[in-house]
Amino acid sequence: MLETDILIIGAGPAGSIAAKHAALNGAKVLLVDKKSEIGAPKRCAEGVSKDGLKKLGVSPNPRWISSDINKVRLVSPNGTDVLLDEDKVKLSEMGYVLERKVFDKHMAMDAARAGAHIMVKTIATGMSKENDGIIVNLEHMENAFEI
Repeated sequence: MLETDILIIGAGPAGSIAAKHAALNGAKVLLVDKKSEIGAPKRCAEGVSKDGLKKLGVSPNPRWISSDINKVRLVSPNGTDVLLDEDKVKLSEMGYVLERKVFDKHMAMDAARAGAHIMVKTIATGMSKENDGIIVNLEHMENAFEI
């Protein structure tokens, strides 16, 4: 049986950022994802605020930024259309449109550089409490193991 301080299931941005910070704080971290490639298939939610990235300690990188967000168009179900841009409103939450596949990989690489171990093609199949710990059953490429 493998042992780790923290097991994180899912290598999306939240999982990768959690893994990075846990590893930076000295935890032995294993980050697993069921997919064979982190960031694929592409997920939704490619818009992110600059302030949100800053709060997470993520510095913008041109490799994963598709474009800047500098205006917002709101369209209601009845067809009413409102454009908000820098000329009309002070938009403190300007942001970016991400290349999500590249962004997800970048976040996972940051976690690995911080010391987290990453396993793809790995699924959690069960969990149980034993004594003072938790046992998680995983399967990696048809090989079952416990953490």
